Amino acid sequence: MLMVERYEREHHVLPQPDPVAAIRFEIEQRGLDPAKLHALLGSRQRAHEVLQKKRHLTLRQIRELHRQLGIAVEVLIQDY
Repeated sequence: MLMVERYEREHHVLPQPDPVAAIRFEIEQRGLDPAKLHALLGSRQRAHEVLQKKRHLTLRQIRELHRQLGIAVEVLIQDY
């Protein structure tokens, strides 16, 4: 079993998900309403701009999304 896991780790590396895709996935999986995301990102307008990839996440937003939704920081800090 270890040899299979090692082979897959070395030869079939899965890319990190897009930050916006990760946020959308967590919101959907948790059944959260848009107001929760608005609160996490600061406002309805900011949430809309982030989800449309017109605005990048701030450090504060990254921390909140990680703390509240458990999204890996490594995913959230990626450029998009």
